Amino acid sequence: MQKSIMRSFFFIFLVFILTEILVIIAVSNILGFGITFILLVTSTALGIWMCRSGDLRPFNHAKIHYIQGVPFDKQVLGNAGMLVSGFLLIVPGFVTSFIGLVLLVPGLKTFIFHKVLWCVSEKLLSKHTKHNAAFSYDESVGTVVDGEYYETTTQKHKERSNEQYHKNLDKS
Repeated sequence: MQKSIMRSFFFIFLVFILTEILVIIAVSNILGFGITFILLVTSTALGIWMCRSGDLRPFNHAKIHYIQGVPFDKQVLGNAGMLVSGFLLIVPGFVTSFIGLVLLVPGLKTFIFHKVLWCVSEKLLSKHTKHNAAFSYDESVGTVVDGEYYETTTQKHKERSNEQYHKNLDKS
């Protein structure tokens, strides 16, 4: 089964690359090589600018909102859409650039992101819950709390804490 998935992925990837090449050739036959080259370079520069102006925080916010079942606010969706659009614009080709520009349209962006997230959650979460069924539904495990932490102590505070710890050890 794993080989068939890899073969289908490879086939889709190959068809996508060939489509991009054929579209570039067709556009250069119509507009000329110079204008086609300028369009591709401009698309890549716009994508780089869009990715540099954003950061990865919108994806973390989107992940947290999705897990908590909170609807996405427009700012999170807008920033995440801008990053995905920027990445698609960086990839050379007119098909990916067109998809990246379509993702910038506000109504379509919301629709597409919700559909993609729904498909991903259906495929990944169903496998995850089946795989970890003992932990998902077994109450004998107890309450499981999952989270992330960030250390907020400074180096100076750590040194003072270590000094106090060594003083207490010397006293005992």
